[in-house]
Amino acid sequence: MKFLALILALSISSVAYADNVIVGAFGQKLRAVNNFAVVDGKLQFVKNTSTGALKYRFKPEKPYPAFTDYLIYATPVSKVTYQIRMSVRVTHCDEKKNILREVLSNKYSSLKHWSDRGNWDYNVEQLDERRKIWLACKTGRLLELNYLDVELRGQVVEEKASLVDKSNF
Repeated sequence: MKFLALILALSISSVAYADNVIVGAFGQKLRAVNNFAVVDGKLQFVKNTSTGALKYRFKPEKPYPAFTDYLIYATPVSKVTYQIRMSVRVTHCDEKKNILREVLSNKYSSLKHWSDRGNWDYNVEQLDERRKIWLACKTGRLLELNYLDVELRGQVVEEKASLVDKSNF
């Protein structure tokens, strides 16, 4: 009987832990390896960013009505998703941000303590070891929701540097 109680306690704690793991959003997963050569109508190449990341627009199967722009950023060589970004231009940014904050706090129990920063850029964030979620009202009119893998963001620069012809140096 004690053994069954132990198994039940472990399974409940693993479920609670799973609710705090930031995996991704809107059908996109952080750390997913992407085969961008396959054209399936779901991803549209936007540009190479100044840091070397690959920027793609996507259409989620279940979009949140408030967002108009859905983007993923991937490393330039291994093509691994390290950031998922949703945004929209709005008139009442703080109000919409607070609704999203509540939704995220209900989904991820570790997001109960948000940190507000700045005057015009109201960032709220949570670090889950290597993953971060933040909401921002930029200039009071651009609402952004970002999911970020901090470790992989650093890999973008390393991969971009590996593509540079070093024979001239």
